[in-house]
Amino acid sequence: MATIRYAMTDDAIAQELGQRLAQLRINANITQDELADAMEVDRGRIGRLEHSGAGKLSTVIAVLRHLNQLELLEQWLPEGQLISPLQQMKQTAIRPPRRARKRVTPKGSTPTKSADEKLEW
Repeated sequence: MATIRYAMTDDAIAQELGQRLAQLRINANITQDELADAMEVDRGRIGRLEHSGAGKLSTVIAVLRHLNQLELLEQWLPEGQLISPLQQMKQTAIRPPRRARKRVTPKGSTPTKSADEKLEW
């Protein structure tokens, strides 16, 4: 079994996942025919899933269910970590920094002199 890496293509990752499903089935001492019969699908669907990773997500879920391995889905996408950055900001009470406003002088008034300017008496 290979480690899944970003450098792998989607097809290569699907194939690796199929091989891992096959290993789970073999470890459970179940043949493809037995699994297909239990799921009420043809054996070809199981073979394609294990060989090339081709199949539907619902088929993967059904295979994991029949192999008593549904908890692997919790490891794959754990609940509770799906929080938006805005929601996280609200929960931690962090406010975004405010922008500094440019000072505007009202019409008819003269701007004040800066400290760098010398006053003449």
